[in-house]
Amino acid sequence: MLGYEAAIAALPSANADAVRGALQVMLVHGSAIVKRFASNIEKETRLPDSAWQELFLAIISLVPVEDEAAGADRVAQAIRDAMARCVVLNSTVSAVPSAIPRGPSIDDLRVEAYGRLVTFRQLSAMWRGSSPCTSGARAVPIMSTQALRHFIEDLTSDKGLAAHRTGTVLSKCALGRYVMWSTFDPVAFGPDPFAPRAANISDLVATLGLDSFLLFGPPSKPAAKHPCELLTCVLLRYTLPPAYKPHVPTIIEAYAGDGRMNYYFEVFRGSVDVERRIFPRTLAVPSHQESQGVPEVVHSIVFGDQLSAPIEMDHFR
Repeated sequence: MLGYEAAIAALPSANADAVRGALQVMLVHGSAIVKRFASNIEKETRLPDSAWQELFLAIISLVPVEDEAAGADRVAQAIRDAMARCVVLNSTVSAVPSAIPRGPSIDDLRVEAYGRLVTFRQLSAMWRGSSPCTSGARAVPIMSTQALRHFIEDLTSDKGLAAHRTGTVLSKCALGRYVMWSTFDPVAFGPDPFAPRAANISDLVATLGLDSFLLFGPPSKPAAKHPCELLTCVLLRYTLPPAYKPHVPTIIEAYAGDGRMNYYFEVFRGSVDVERRIFPRTLAVPSHQESQGVPEVVHSIVFGDQLSAPIEMDHFR
């Protein structure tokens, strides 16, 4: 694993100058997300050499960076493409697109449950029969929208979760795609990964560093045209299989995803210390800047049979 300074020092001087110059242009003329990306590159300390080479080639090709919406979109797409080429797929999981986290694993972290927040729409898309993550040996039976809604609602109770554990459908439902971003209780490492709890679901979204625009769309959209389900958040609590390890997130996981990139990510530059409770943390949105964020790790894909508690649904306001 190399940091930015070590990786750029290994380049021929002309290439190193080109990378530095390109990053400077990004920092001066780029969109907000491009500036954040350029800043995070210089902070990154945990990428393999092959990933750095891929990234540097992409950066050099992006100059000049236009200070226009189209230019910003082009740069963002090029960044995603470069990061996607650094992704190593996990061949042991054939049913869903699954990747191997590139950052170091946290081998001595032991928690009762991990958690993640998704929207009802995201969860439905992952579990709908037409979803690309429901093919292969773990294929989920195609369900109508209404049947899927009832299935998810069943999982909000202990009785419903227990009933579905005896079947096979739940074990086929992936809780994410490629890699999963998760949090946990950093004090007691207990069964509620969202402890201590935020005042409401909107505060939790903000503290997790999730962009509400990316989750739900423009806030000005008329309520009459915004179905309740589109504003529903789902909290998932689950355990990791014994062979799985949580990993420190890197810029590869942060920027290789589909769609628009989330602005609220900051590279963790310290050293993990479980005993002293030092972990990578989310970057809270500006309205919650007083928050230190919550722990965040990435790990390989897990399925619904790893749910450790009923799912919880709440309406974003």
